[in-house]
Amino acid sequence: MKNMATQKVDIIETPMTAQQLAGHLEGLVIRVKNGSFGQKHFEALAEGRDPFAPMKCAEVDINDRVEWWAAHYRGFYKINPDFSNLYIPTRVVGFDRLVIIPKSLTHQKWVQTAQTIHEVYLYKDDLDGFVNINDRTPKDRSYGIWIRDRQEADQELESKSANTLAEEKVKGITLLERLVAGEGYLFDKMCHMDQNNVTLCSGSRVSDGNVPGVGWGSDGRRVFVRWSFPSNADPGLRARAVVS
Repeated sequence: MKNMATQKVDIIETPMTAQQLAGHLEGLVIRVKNGSFGQKHFEALAEGRDPFAPMKCAEVDINDRVEWWAAHYRGFYKINPDFSNLYIPTRVVGFDRLVIIPKSLTHQKWVQTAQTIHEVYLYKDDLDGFVNINDRTPKDRSYGIWIRDRQEADQELESKSANTLAEEKVKGITLLERLVAGEGYLFDKMCHMDQNNVTLCSGSRVSDGNVPGVGWGSDGRRVFVRWSFPSNADPGLRARAVVS
């Protein structure tokens, strides 16, 4: 029996017609609008990867991050954090940034500390008294949350009001968590969070029922804290989902 040589066959893609391309683009627009195709999918396409391949958790040394936060609190906040009963939730794919809130930390302590390196604008001076409803607090122990590791608030949640997020049962970042995360991001990445958008802190409420938001001022000089109605929805007002 004669050996048969393997013949290489070149596969030539048939060019799409304008009508076919328009159909694909229309389908893509629909998926972007309904949230089934987002930033991570576009990044995968740009890098030549399968945008629908199962995602894996990025490698994160949790002990290293805990030590980083402990040093951050000692060096910047001038406090010795008590991490003896620290609670850190199990990670979820896509949530790769650990934020640790030490026991007894207050909004006022954050304000006093942050003002040593940049300006702070507050809609109300007494944040601890005014922001009195929070999904999580460090009253009894230190705890951690996981958020997406990105500068701007979650694009997946743009134009979603606090009311909508509550209906969809999306866990959102609290005001204190966002303030702490922002300073941590500044020291870690050398730039401020939310230079183009505002984080809707949907995990908190002020005494009148409104929702706090945090961003970096367009003047490039200050972190600001403002308020929105729980029904407010805007492309530049985005929550940050958390794993807690």
